[in-house]
Amino acid sequence: MDIIVGAKVTASGLYNTESKVLEADGVKIHLATAIKNTLEGKIKSITGTAPPTTIIVISKGKDYTINVSVDTAILNVLWLASNLSTYHTGDGIRVYGTVNADLSVDATVIRDVSIR
Repeated sequence: MDIIVGAKVTASGLYNTESKVLEADGVKIHLATAIKNTLEGKIKSITGTAPPTTIIVISKGKDYTINVSVDTAILNVLWLASNLSTYHTGDGIRVYGTVNADLSVDATVIRDVSIR
């Protein structure tokens, strides 16, 4: 478990007001639940033509690293199974998956909306 800046932490125990030290008898770290989301953008680069690999996608001015696993559904514009060799730099892409704080996305589905 990683603690990140901005994570909520609660603690209970004895607080010394003079030394400003908390002698904790309990600490709880509240981590945000991963939420799946859809991301749309343009392909900036592709590392490989078969999973596992990564795709860099530019969306709303930010670079996202899309993690494509062997379990990721790879689709074309018609929602049919495709392969990464048909994906090219500059193509429009939609990605469904878990968007992490570091702008990486664990993709469940990727769809090249430029393939005709």
